Amino acid sequence: MQLPGYRILRRINQGGMSTVYLAVQRSIGREVALKIMSPALNSDPVFSERFQREASIVGQLSHPNIVSIYDIGKHKSLNYIAMDFLPGGSLADRIHHGMGIGEILTAIKQVAQALEHAHSKGYIHRDIKPENVLFRNDGSAVVTDFGVAKAISADNSMTTAGTVVGTPHYMSPEQARGKPSDGRSDIYSLGVVLYEMATGQPPFKAEDAVAVAIKHLTAPIPKLPPERALLQPMLAKMLAKSPEDRFQTGADIVAMVDKLQTTLNRGRLRTTTEDEELGTWPLLKALLVTTAANITQAFQRRLATAEGISYSAPDLSDEPESAASGEHTQIRPAATDTTHKPVVQRRVNRTTYVYSAAVLTLLLLVGAGIMFTGSEENAPLSSNLPSSGTQSSDNQPSKTATPEEVVSSATTDNTTEPKGNIQRTAQTATPEKTNPSTGVPIETDFQNSQRSTRSPEAASISSNPVVTPSTSVTTSTSVTTSTSPTYQLTVKPSPTSARVRIMNIKERYEDGIALAPGSYHIEVSNTGYRTYSRWVRLRDDRTLSVALKRSYEEGQIIRHEVGGGVMGPNMVVQKPGSFIMGSTRYDDTQPRRDITIKDFFAISATEITFDQYQIFTAATKRPIPDDNNWGRGKRPVINISWDDAQAYARWLSQRTGKTYRLPTETEWEFVASQGGNHEYPWGRNAAGARGTANCKRGCNSPFNNLFTIKTAPVAHFTGTEFGIYDLAGNVAEWTSSCYQPSYEAKTPKNCRDRVVRGGSMIDKAEDLNVFRRSPMSAKLRDKSIGFRVVLEL
Repeated sequence: MQLPGYRILRRINQGGMSTVYLAVQRSIGREVALKIMSPALNSDPVFSERFQREASIVGQLSHPNIVSIYDIGKHKSLNYIAMDFLPGGSLADRIHHGMGIGEILTAIKQVAQALEHAHSKGYIHRDIKPENVLFRNDGSAVVTDFGVAKAISADNSMTTAGTVVGTPHYMSPEQARGKPSDGRSDIYSLGVVLYEMATGQPPFKAEDAVAVAIKHLTAPIPKLPPERALLQPMLAKMLAKSPEDRFQTGADIVAMVDKLQTTLNRGRLRTTTEDEELGTWPLLKALLVTTAANITQAFQRRLATAEGISYSAPDLSDEPESAASGEHTQIRPAATDTTHKPVVQRRVNRTTYVYSAAVLTLLLLVGAGIMFTGSEENAPLSSNLPSSGTQSSDNQPSKTATPEEVVSSATTDNTTEPKGNIQRTAQTATPEKTNPSTGVPIETDFQNSQRSTRSPEAASISSNPVVTPSTSVTTSTSVTTSTSPTYQLTVKPSPTSARVRIMNIKERYEDGIALAPGSYHIEVSNTGYRTYSRWVRLRDDRTLSVALKRSYEEGQIIRHEVGGGVMGPNMVVQKPGSFIMGSTRYDDTQPRRDITIKDFFAISATEITFDQYQIFTAATKRPIPDDNNWGRGKRPVINISWDDAQAYARWLSQRTGKTYRLPTETEWEFVASQGGNHEYPWGRNAAGARGTANCKRGCNSPFNNLFTIKTAPVAHFTGTEFGIYDLAGNVAEWTSSCYQPSYEAKTPKNCRDRVVRGGSMIDKAEDLNVFRRSPMSAKLRDKSIGFRVVLEL
């Protein structure tokens, strides 16, 4: 595909309405996300208007947490929008991999700031959901896809009577009823997203969109797990059924997040929250309003039929959309265009009236019953808990957990179980339903409503009963007796304080738990560590050792003592991410390729200074490198070889017990380009070097002129957002990588030249880009070359 002014590199996402490509805007060399509407939709005025509307609205919004539009146009039959390229993935991706409370609060705050800005400009988004929140490589959240946004005060033709716009699982109650909405509707949708970030699934689930909408209108606000209870007060206010009871603005949410972050940082987690239950009358009222709307719609159908008009009911099918597409599920009356009919036309007869009247009568009777018998929340707590366990005799069979059915390669293994196992008579709990994509047990609606009326402690007791060979637990779940082999599973976590859970069984984990053969979803978590999650196939007794990796925040500073109370260099944490490495600017920076950094690492905030290096030379009796009479101290160490830099990194490792090394050129480019977003550490073009780097020409550096050339003290110029300095200019930097003239070339066994990156004070500004590579002998010592180090985490 060709589009004037753009060079298309690859496809990013594709949906029913449009395809998104990564492209380069030729005029300024900028990478953009190029969204091209499907040519088949050009004849549909609603979709065309929606496509143009997105560009029109976003063009009026300028905010770091809202996607930016650079260009809009039409070429032949192709409508297109050029916008921010956001390579950090979607919120849906992060939810799938699990999010910590700190990460959740940061994302909610940034999206709330975006909504505050949009609302202040008079626009509501109307489709806030995880797929419409993307991330930059610096980790900041960006709200995208304003295709169904509208002006708050506008009489918009896209929202007509009987039309519901949005995605069912994230609709506010007023959206579900097709009523007028304002910015508080977006706040409700963000509350749904908050719940999904905290638990991995939306708060209300049902078989179809109508049932989901009714739950938004009627179901109690769900409770979060005890470990996420800090978020409950904010969730309850965001998911209030009445807009008047919610946060009124995004700024209110930001203020709440600030308080929660302060509480979190101080380590004072509140684990008790107030119950947020709907009263009986609001519940009944919401049900009656929904039913009345259905009856009204039935009369409209009848009237239209009598007049010879074919009436099209709103399509409320809850067909899942591709997470990659980021497109909306829009529910609206059918367009007059006969080519694209999003709804099914049907005729209604007398039976409709009888059915609707019966439903209304039933609801009135149920409501009256609720009012007279009292609500569920008044029932004693014991009615919601399993009956007390009874001491069993020695010959009583023990209770054995059974794995859930999970559709995955791990669970379709038909390998024959080992023979010769002792056969035991086991009392087996009925399996729960399990989410095939995540393996997390799914509560039934009844279980969810029961749990919402209990304290977190009670919920924990009822959902995870402790089972021992001498204890029989009676629960509301049906129990069957079967004969099958059982095996013991023991998980040994490090640190030992970590929590172990088996996600696809009801029983609480304990060492040596007896399990039937099958696949089990093991989760090990601990505060300050990354959660371990893995499926384990159990076919024999097994002991699983799990060493958790520490969790880090991007930009976090780590320092280690090197001896005598002296600290090593400041190391700045970098989070994993993906970016496109390379450039067509040079022959040896091709082909461009997708790179994923899978693990956290830390890189020194500055190049290693003479002060830092001289601690090493004093300890190892090495000579101090020449400083060219420019001075030592805080200036970067120069005149050192690749071998010298390697020796320093090894010494740091020995002194600290950690793993220090030179960065690979991949890591270096990832950091210098800020995750692939920049051609220069400061931005998109060489002109930005003025006053921000030390180079020979184009930097306007006080350390470099016609008569003088020398290094500058480290961190003299502005650094990146996370405090990394001098990635361009001053001195070039050794990397651990072996130089090859192409990224496709294989690394030889004996490396002759190493890669130097970053340019130096002897280069011009144009040569300080993040792509340029220079081959240098590992034995070379030069006044323009220094180094920085990486810490493995």
